[in-house]
Amino acid sequence: MLPQKADFIFIDGQKSQYAEYMEIVETLTSDTTLIVLDDVIKYHNKLDTLYGFLEKKQIDYKIHQLEDDD
Repeated sequence: MLPQKADFIFIDGQKSQYAEYMEIVETLTSDTTLIVLDDVIKYHNKLDTLYGFLEKKQIDYKIHQLEDDD
């Protein structure tokens, strides 16, 4: 059984589908849920739908570069 709300969600998959992944996990998040999306700097050109989703939902986000090649 899945918890009502998740504390942490990590997403690493097909970059062009990140917005779809966010829609799927949206029901599992709360105001304190930390969501990490892998490779958003390296594949920025494939994330237009993600940034559209974040803007539409008015979701604040921060991008942190954790590795030199990202």
